[in-house]
Amino acid sequence: MSVTTRSHRNQASARPTRSAEPPEEVASSRFRRLLPAIRDHRANSKPITLPPRKRSAVLVACGACQKARTKCTGDRPACYRCQSKGVTCVYDIQARVSRVASNLGQVMRITDENTMLRELVNNLRTRTWTEAVEILRRVRDTPDLGQVIQFIRDADLIIQR
Repeated sequence: MSVTTRSHRNQASARPTRSAEPPEEVASSRFRRLLPAIRDHRANSKPITLPPRKRSAVLVACGACQKARTKCTGDRPACYRCQSKGVTCVYDIQARVSRVASNLGQVMRITDENTMLRELVNNLRTRTWTEAVEILRRVRDTPDLGQVIQFIRDADLIIQR
């Protein structure tokens, strides 16, 4: 131990303690005494309501407000700023949907599409040449890849029977 630590301990032990006073008296001597709450004759009346907020929070701002980095009212089809400026008001997200929910939905759609494309490529790799050509012909003729995948699955079910 160092010398400074010893001298500090000796000073701390030399201080007088207030063990004679109860804790309530110590606490009351440090703080100002408060009066009891005044009973209001309006206590049974309607509760006080706060005035409404000037502007409510908007889940998603329109493209023009995002670009200008200004507050957007979120009104649809056109917000207040776009109406006053005469600018086309475009929202990239549906009404009443947060950006996180919209992004999550987009991730789910992309994941589903990725799964379909992987299944399609796997079928093209593993099938015979004639089956792969037929699948490729259907991909070119059908606008929806989901229909092509469903055709392949149905054909597999028929072959298994």
